[in-house]
Amino acid sequence: MKYKVGDYVYSLIERGRISEGDLLKVDAIHSKERSYACSLYLTEDAKEDEAIFFEEELSPAEEKETGPLPIESGDEVITLSDMPGAPKGSEGTVLESYPKSKGAAVQIHDTPYVLPYPWGELKKKGAED
Repeated sequence: MKYKVGDYVYSLIERGRISEGDLLKVDAIHSKERSYACSLYLTEDAKEDEAIFFEEELSPAEEKETGPLPIESGDEVITLSDMPGAPKGSEGTVLESYPKSKGAAVQIHDTPYVLPYPWGELKKKGAED
């Protein structure tokens, strides 16, 4: 078997709510059928969907996906664009960073809002311009 439990892989096909190119995590291996149970996670703990894939329907995730990200969970950031409920220059905390879409979910300080931002529209607090 090419992959092991805990590996990250890309789907090469659509299956259920999982689309071609989605980053998945291998949850179980079915060696008799030579297949893998893989899940799509919205966050580390929130599973969106799962499906069974054969080895040829998967592609290994590149190592760069696991390296340091320009914007990571826990970073304090300043927004560089306006969003409904959060004007440019709003401060917030990154709740989750998404390498595939190069974006982040940001909790805007002093508001109930968690908003999606592309990495390019965020600046780490205290970072040089």
